[in-house]
Amino acid sequence: MPSLQRLLADHATGVGEQKTVALPDGSTALLDGASALSVDFSSTARHLELAEGAKIFEVAPDPARPFVVSAGYGESVAAESSFAVKLGAFRIVVDCVAGKL
Repeated sequence: MPSLQRLLADHATGVGEQKTVALPDGSTALLDGASALSVDFSSTARHLELAEGAKIFEVAPDPARPFVVSAGYGESVAAESSFAVKLGAFRIVVDCVAGKL
């Protein structure tokens, strides 16, 4: 049964499912299994919230709008990079694949 976070999220995957999401700014998010992601983009900011699971983000450059990913009690801010975020039961892991966070 899907969790409440997955039901309320803009994008979600089931157990064992992966999905690539094209974001409105040209960035992409690769959702791993059992993941939930909400997106809130405006003219001044790009904000995403990882409710559960893991994602890999390929961030399109936009110096005027920071790319912010919230997970648990933390945030990662990127300008132009590729990075992964995994939200576990007791920790959050952020790995920068390319670029800077």
